[in-house]
Amino acid sequence: MTGLEKILEQIKLEAKEESDKIIAAANEEAAVITSEGDKECAAIQASIDAKYASMKEVAKQRGDSTAALTERKLLLKAKQEIIDDVFVKAQKHLNSLDVADYFEFLAKLLNKYALKEKGEIILSAKDKKRITDDFKAEIEKHQLKVAKETGKFEGGFVLNYQDIEENCSFDAIFSAEKENLCDKIREMLFN
Repeated sequence: MTGLEKILEQIKLEAKEESDKIIAAANEEAAVITSEGDKECAAIQASIDAKYASMKEVAKQRGDSTAALTERKLLLKAKQEIIDDVFVKAQKHLNSLDVADYFEFLAKLLNKYALKEKGEIILSAKDKKRITDDFKAEIEKHQLKVAKETGKFEGGFVLNYQDIEENCSFDAIFSAEKENLCDKIREMLFN
């Protein structure tokens, strides 16, 4: 080998060693960058997983809360339907009493709501046709006369004084007493 060949061979060898060092340094730097990237990716993934878990828990709590609210609403609606049904049945029961019991009940209402002055009592068309002698006596005892006109209600009566009208129809009584009666019915049915 000649001197020039030896020099060229030496340059090649040095270049090879230098390129191997550069490649090794680049590989080391790439490994560090990859490792840091993996760590950063893992941290991002952990953050995403934590946010997902938090969002999942919040969504579950909202779902549970909505379900519980819906359940309470449905239960309340069912209870209200039962209470409304009790009112309807109670009113039907009053209207279906036999004549003597019915007018005995009306007499109790009359004693409770009649004023101590002259007036008239308005009955439903059905009640006006079937009025009992005992109830007529109660009416007279309270200085009342049976009105010529009839009321547009199924049961009960309306007391009419000069400037005062006392609606004692079953619809009016049930409507006026509904809140108090609802509380008592709830207590009886649901406690």
